[in-house]
Amino acid sequence: MVYGPDATAGRRAETDRKALALRLEQAEQARQAAEERYARLVAAVTDYAYTVSVAEGRVVATQHGPGCAAVTGYASEDFVANPMLWVQMIPAEDRSLVENHASRWLAGEETGPIEHRIVHRDGSIRWVRNTPVLHRDETGRLVSYDGLVRDVTDRKDAERYLRESEERFRVIFEQAAVGMAQVHPDGRISRVNDKLCEISATLRTSCSTAPSSISPTRPTRPAAIDWRWARSRRDADYSFEKRYQRKDGSVVWCKVTTALVRRAGESRSTSSR
Repeated sequence: MVYGPDATAGRRAETDRKALALRLEQAEQARQAAEERYARLVAAVTDYAYTVSVAEGRVVATQHGPGCAAVTGYASEDFVANPMLWVQMIPAEDRSLVENHASRWLAGEETGPIEHRIVHRDGSIRWVRNTPVLHRDETGRLVSYDGLVRDVTDRKDAERYLRESEERFRVIFEQAAVGMAQVHPDGRISRVNDKLCEISATLRTSCSTAPSSISPTRPTRPAAIDWRWARSRRDADYSFEKRYQRKDGSVVWCKVTTALVRRAGESRSTSSR
């Protein structure tokens, strides 16, 4: 097969077209990768700085740093275009708190940081920690203050989850159909529920302060040894049956289930009977 000049030029044009398409594809992939890196970088920013200029006790100018977009969803230019934007972002429930502290800052009072909510540009509620640093001239007059705004939403969510978890545990503990007690590793009882007091025939005040109000009968080992034994076990959870003697002398058989609850720096036994 014989190729003429037109065929050779056609093959060269096709090769150039494919090379150009490949370069364009590579450029698009690089652009997308750069945008993803920038998005990850913006998402990692959780604080930004701002500066408030003051004259005669009044705000004359406010500058929000570039990091404000990551925290609030608004760019620095948005705050310049609307000087009241920051106040408008604060929910009505928190506005009086922020305005009160702002007035105290303008009066030259060092109040320390405050935490409040803002409405992000996307409509979500964020928690921020606002830490001011006041600046004065040689006469002591306030001329400006800088602030650091930090997004603390994750911490606030974790605190709320912890409170809700503790409340759920409290309800379960108090309303359990079995006797329950929280016992420190040294044998001290820190908390009991009504059912345990019913089993031991003891008032709650006495039951929670006197571990001996329901004592094991001989020859079983003392209750304090049970807690030390539970603490020494690797699997932590165990159960057994034993007799307990009430203060009135009567004996009651109980099935005791003990589980170690570990927190940072401590271990605590929870027992049900």
